Amino acid sequence: MGIGSLHRDSHRNSHPILAPLASALAALWLSVPAASIAGTLPAGGTFVAGSGSISGGGSTLTIDQTTSRGVIDWSHFNSLADLENVAKNLSGNYALGTNIDASATTDGSYVPLGNVNTPFNGQFDGFGHTIDNLDLQQTVAGDQGQQGYVLQPLGLFGFIGRSGVASNLSVNGSTAPYGAYATYGVLAGINEGTIVGAATSGSMTLVGGSSYQATVGGLVGQNRGTISRSSSSVSIESEGDNGGLVGDNAAGATIEQSYATGSVNSVAHSRGGGGLVGTNEGTITQSYATGQVVEPNPPDNPNLIPAVGITVSNMGTIGNDVYWDKDTTGASIGVYTGTQVPAANGLTSAQMSETASFAGYDFGPGGVWAMPAGATHPVLSWQVGQ
Repeated sequence: MGIGSLHRDSHRNSHPILAPLASALAALWLSVPAASIAGTLPAGGTFVAGSGSISGGGSTLTIDQTTSRGVIDWSHFNSLADLENVAKNLSGNYALGTNIDASATTDGSYVPLGNVNTPFNGQFDGFGHTIDNLDLQQTVAGDQGQQGYVLQPLGLFGFIGRSGVASNLSVNGSTAPYGAYATYGVLAGINEGTIVGAATSGSMTLVGGSSYQATVGGLVGQNRGTISRSSSSVSIESEGDNGGLVGDNAAGATIEQSYATGSVNSVAHSRGGGGLVGTNEGTITQSYATGQVVEPNPPDNPNLIPAVGITVSNMGTIGNDVYWDKDTTGASIGVYTGTQVPAANGLTSAQMSETASFAGYDFGPGGVWAMPAGATHPVLSWQVGQ
């Protein structure tokens, strides 16, 4: 894995793509044309001293500095081994240089990045790439959950800390069928930082053992930070507290401009599941769910919780711009207990395909949302063409 910290004094330089540097956090004064350095480097470095902007086009990397001196930090990787080595520096800045096939993780060797003692507090930019076939079998150290047990997070990231950022990334993954008191998400078990422009797909099956005490979300198990412009199509079958996008959106946490399309099948001892989130104590705005929601049958569902479009329990704030497809989810209500949402926010599938149904959503040029021809629901603009 090449890691570089590049110094440059000129205010504007346009040159062939710079090479990832071999030594960790090596510092170079670039006084010679960068063409003398072979290799590739994405245009996603971070100014860690000074300021400016970086952009790429064709074979040219353009650096615009607004200060006389800038320090740019990259960590660029292209393989599963490089991905696993992120654990060696959980505060680094990382740029994914290509799609990664993680099918070798079927041996159970993958360890989620970050835990409660050493969270991931770096920046991880996927540059629109995908990590595929990630088999998630190991949990990592967590902290105290609401029921007094220790939450053991599982995902690509175990624990994203308050300064951590994960962006521009798609992850396809699955979990082992046997669960425990843990918080499961394909992208992250627990998020205290910022997730933006992320998408997950795959499946999560958690039955048996102590999985009835689990918190399960297609994107994130428990969100304590911010999730923006992200989505999940992960299908869930679990005895835990389940949500299509997030299992538990905690107090003070935010979900905005995001959606879930995966099915949520709550079985056996489950406390129920919601199309978007399992429980909400935070804030949700401009988001929706379309995946089928199935609640346990009696006697495992003594309260006879029906299918729920958004969340089983809402002790937080859900905006009037949060919707669910009442045809595909099979849910006639958006919230089971707590503060309700308007019944009118349950849309038919026909309404879901019309931009006029989504109050406040920006479908214009450069807007967050798009409705491609023939689409059955909105998508995020960054997903168009992928």
